[in-house]
Amino acid sequence: MDEALENFDPGVWCCFTAELEAPMPSAGMIVGPTDVMNLLEARRQLRKQGFHFGNPVPMDVFIHSVGESQSRSQTKFGGLPYWPLHETWPCGSTGRPLPFVGQFDFRGSLDIVGESVENDLLLIFGALPSADCDPEILLIWRSATNNEELVTSADVPCSNAFGPFSCTRWRTSSYPDAEIEEYQDALFGDENYIDPSYACDLLATQIGMAPFTLAEKPPSLNKKYLCCCAPILPATDRRYPFLNFREPLLTIHGTNYLYADRFNYVDQWSSLGDSTSLYFFRDKAGHLRSEMILG
Repeated sequence: MDEALENFDPGVWCCFTAELEAPMPSAGMIVGPTDVMNLLEARRQLRKQGFHFGNPVPMDVFIHSVGESQSRSQTKFGGLPYWPLHETWPCGSTGRPLPFVGQFDFRGSLDIVGESVENDLLLIFGALPSADCDPEILLIWRSATNNEELVTSADVPCSNAFGPFSCTRWRTSSYPDAEIEEYQDALFGDENYIDPSYACDLLATQIGMAPFTLAEKPPSLNKKYLCCCAPILPATDRRYPFLNFREPLLTIHGTNYLYADRFNYVDQWSSLGDSTSLYFFRDKAGHLRSEMILG
């Protein structure tokens, strides 16, 4: 498969993920092709049962590949940003360089976000939360001219905490008005019951105006949401946990858990802290803000 496809096509992947263990995204998160196929199967079965999804809200979900992509302007997390070599690296309030967290490329999503974006790319730099520091996030808009000399790994003054992961856009829909409670009241406990929560509002890295609301503290409906960074926690026991990684990441031999070569669960995969998601929104004054919400 071509891991650098500009857009993800679920139809191409049906034959690769035909044997689904359960009609639900792994851990409720959309990371790789196996999660997408489980999501689509869950939605198919819910529609067959007469579930009322309500009006669809278009959104772009990002499917992850491991490693750098050929395009430096592509949506990504960790690795090398689209940052010109001649410009000073972003620093935080203490004067220290901030690690690169990721970037969103909005050029394929303008029909969704409209005039909410100021330029092609939104770059995210920041010190993510830890036991001894509070989060500090710096957001920078950039134009993707693709004719600038960009920084290399030797030019980056601080290391990433994770990645790199490059992302491929998948156009789908969210269903924020789905009649979840009515379905649960009617069918909970039935042998054909499917939890609709993860099939309506998607726990995924995404561009769109209808953020998922599975969080303990749901995103405010009074804010104009632009995009969201969700944890990168792939399915470990299924094929294609990432777009360019075919075999399961985890094999079990007796009581021993063996991860695939090149992977370490703690060091390589991104979680902003206890399955926290990072939201970006416009406040009432139109300023771009960020907030972390525990999922």
